[in-house]
Amino acid sequence: MYTPNNVDLTIYQGGSFLKAYKFSDSEGNPVDLTGWTARMQIRSSKISRNIVVELTTEDIDNNLTINIDSESTTINIYMSPDQTSSITKDGVYDLELMDANGDVLRFMQGDVIISKEVTR
Repeated sequence: MYTPNNVDLTIYQGGSFLKAYKFSDSEGNPVDLTGWTARMQIRSSKISRNIVVELTTEDIDNNLTINIDSESTTINIYMSPDQTSSITKDGVYDLELMDANGDVLRFMQGDVIISKEVTR
């Protein structure tokens, strides 16, 4: 069983957000991510029905927001300035990975802390 990493994300409203995370097993060995996909949602609370921002490896509106580099076992998360501008208050998120068989693994979870933009 995999226990998700608890990682809080500080997002600077109105700025580009780019973070990269390595995926390794409990012994520190890289995990082969060939054929895996990912999805992530930010919500105001865990029980909220409203999605503030949704990110995925799937091509939605020609905007790939999560990239999985299977060679380096790295998961890259990107949010554009427009996406970070839409986040107006702190919230929560989780990032799920799906293997080729459709099994889902919650890779990361935590709080989203917004540093409000002054220059607009």
